[in-house]
Amino acid sequence: MYICVSRNKKGKVDRALYYNKKLGRVRVYRQSFPLQEANANLELLKYRRRANARNSCDFVNEVFGENFEVVNL
Repeated sequence: MYICVSRNKKGKVDRALYYNKKLGRVRVYRQSFPLQEANANLELLKYRRRANARNSCDFVNEVFGENFEVVNL
């Protein structure tokens, strides 16, 4: 499984992409990793294919000017 994560200046993973279980994958959220209990409705966005994860990371990076990258979970 592959996920999209963002690293802080020290190189530690600090955020990942999530989706709301009630809404489905139509909206992506950038939240802390690991997820805090207050965001119980969010689920980690996971992909079986690296290319699909890469597409999500690239989209978020382009739209929001972020630095998400694909990692193998």
